Amino acid sequence: MKTEEVLDKGFVAHSNVKARLKRIIAGEEEAAPESVRADNKCIVGEWIYGPGSEFSDTEEYKKLKSIHADFHEEAYQALMLHKKGDTSAAQDYVETGPFEDKSREIKTALFAMKKAAQ
Repeated sequence: MKTEEVLDKGFVAHSNVKARLKRIIAGEEEAAPESVRADNKCIVGEWIYGPGSEFSDTEEYKKLKSIHADFHEEAYQALMLHKKGDTSAAQDYVETGPFEDKSREIKTALFAMKKAAQ
């Protein structure tokens, strides 16, 4: 798969994480917090730690790699709040807290990496 295609699919996939977290917190779906923590198991993570490493000397790659890891950590933290029974805090974390901040950042970083890779 070409870099541009991977990053486009990654953009969509990471955009959908918020909706999935909201479903989990609402009790409509189940997922273990650990399932979202690993930053190398999704399409973008596999690209970062695989073929994308050819861009490892660029600032866009370095920023994407860091923000991507943070994004997965924030998703994990949201699910940990939910797991502890603090549904309200988990909802806030996803809607207006650290997860939402990283969600915006990952989209910007993916776009910047796509542009740099062209």
